[in-house]
Amino acid sequence: MLDQSFFLNLNFWSLIVAFFALLVSLFPHIKHLLKGKKIDLDIHRKIIVYHWVGFPSLNIHLGLFNKGGTKVNIKSINLKITKDGNLVTTLKCQGFFETSVSQTANTFFPFDLPADDSWTHLCWFAMDIDRNREQKAKNAIVAVDMNIAEKIRANAVNSQPIEAESELVDHLVSLHNQNFIWETGEYFAEIQVETNPVVNISKKFRFTLYETEVNELNNYTLEYKYGFAYGHQKNKFVFSQISD
Repeated sequence: MLDQSFFLNLNFWSLIVAFFALLVSLFPHIKHLLKGKKIDLDIHRKIIVYHWVGFPSLNIHLGLFNKGGTKVNIKSINLKITKDGNLVTTLKCQGFFETSVSQTANTFFPFDLPADDSWTHLCWFAMDIDRNREQKAKNAIVAVDMNIAEKIRANAVNSQPIEAESELVDHLVSLHNQNFIWETGEYFAEIQVETNPVVNISKKFRFTLYETEVNELNNYTLEYKYGFAYGHQKNKFVFSQISD
């Protein structure tokens, strides 16, 4: 039998109290660890569809919520778009707008999302454009703008929008047509979030582009003759409602 004096020893009870105090102090951390790894992804019901010289872009308001017990590194956010069972394009989150009134996007870099924290922003999805194709588009834009600048210097009193030479505009429109992908119909999209450690995060949705919307996007070419540097173009984009 145990000596009863053992239980009357103050050191014994001090040790028991200290042990339970340690458990209480560690409980929040243990609770976090038991939650495992879980990220929730929310998507706003409306997206913005547009393009740059035909290259497709989408703006989507995303919310990432770390419901797990440890921080997770968000490495990349990708968007796969298909139509009629065929892959149309794969876009990457290239940047995000810090607030709802931000005029320019911050470049997207991998970041840590702590446990019980969230990240919600309007994200800009675009292609990783081949360097050669991107440079061709930029050169064509510069050529149009420089041509207009020369005409402005030669005719400074003319307050009307000045048009670039048709061959320069035609070249820019030709590049647009090569890059433009949007057609009338229903598109299927999937957002995939790459993380470390690996957490399975993806969400699928559908959106439809109607003929009037495709025409509106394509008709941006009508503004190319006025150049990109003089503020005469109207931003060509359309809103599209998404569904599951």
